[in-house]
Amino acid sequence: MKTILKIIMIIFLTACITGHAEAEKYKPDDTFTVNKPFILFNFDDKAPVNNIGGSYGAFDLNPYDRQAYCRISLKKDNDLHKKGYYLKATYDVESDQPAFNGLWTKLNGLNLSQFEGISLKIKGDKEKGFSDFFKIELKDKENKLQADIEEITSQWKTFVIPFHEFEGDLEQFNFADLNEFTMVFEDWRLKTKSGRFFIDDISFIPKSGKSVKYKELLPEKPVENNNKAIKMVVQEKENEVLVNIIEDEKYLFDKGTSTISDKGREVLDKVIKVVNKDSYKRIIIMMFAGRSKKDNETASEIKARAVFDYLIKKGIDYKKLEYRIIAEGKDKRKNYKCDVLIIRWKEGEEEKFKTHFFNGMDAFIKEGYTQAINEWNKALKIDPDNKDLKQRIDQAKNALVKK
Repeated sequence: MKTILKIIMIIFLTACITGHAEAEKYKPDDTFTVNKPFILFNFDDKAPVNNIGGSYGAFDLNPYDRQAYCRISLKKDNDLHKKGYYLKATYDVESDQPAFNGLWTKLNGLNLSQFEGISLKIKGDKEKGFSDFFKIELKDKENKLQADIEEITSQWKTFVIPFHEFEGDLEQFNFADLNEFTMVFEDWRLKTKSGRFFIDDISFIPKSGKSVKYKELLPEKPVENNNKAIKMVVQEKENEVLVNIIEDEKYLFDKGTSTISDKGREVLDKVIKVVNKDSYKRIIIMMFAGRSKKDNETASEIKARAVFDYLIKKGIDYKKLEYRIIAEGKDKRKNYKCDVLIIRWKEGEEEKFKTHFFNGMDAFIKEGYTQAINEWNKALKIDPDNKDLKQRIDQAKNALVKK
């Protein structure tokens, strides 16, 4: 097997040297082989989707943690192929809170059962700094495989990873119906906790001797790619569910109003179903920017409140809801995201929180400030946005200094 993979790598790398494929507009009978891999992404046409119509973007564990983030943009290719664009990903996982972030793209049921591995071109930004490795993941509807991209340098390198080298349950994994591909930057693994990568030519390599047609790669009824529709991507994390409503917020509402549209109601009803799966602590609604004629109030706040009201009418406890307008960049009227963040208590977490909180209180009363801080920090991990708890920790730290 290793010999076969080495041959695949040699043929594939030779093919890469011969030239860079234009932004793909695949036809049903277009055929892929070892020396003509299927290119999921080459970013050259600047479209907001990959070559099979799947959305892509960046994600953060906690969008409200200003210390940790991942930002992406396209950079003109002046050095790799000297034509088109490649992706620039700037990450930071240096934070007081647990942090990870990265990139995702939807695979729309892609069938890679006749494929052998994945290939990516990557380099780190020498000036900005970068980690020499990060994790990639393939996901079907229920399972996940993962592998590390290692020995990244400031020079372009092509990384080829056979599927059999991925960690996970290969027997249970469904390569015939893939859901998502992600790149993940994790604070507990990366020594260089902030930096920048450049990424291009994300491709999948057919098995040796196989010839696969494009029409065999997607379901008979492909996922409709309507860029003017609202899409919902649910990312289940260890202690939260992040629901990203992709595309322009204006499609959430009837044109020129703050009235939620039919499509908006359909998507928000899906959000409600996600909420009702567990006992959730709160739902945070993030909206795009926009100015209103009303004094001291943005159009975004008006629309966020419309979503707020809709969720309440649908039976969501108003105590769980809040909305925030989060800016990215210097101009606070631009570059907003439209997300709904749902953070939940996991089973037993509320009891754990109370235990750590009251243990901290007991210790603080007895002037055991170090123990109080330790207990309250444990509680803060469960409820990271608890302002009262943060104030108590600061109070204990000040008391410890004076002691």
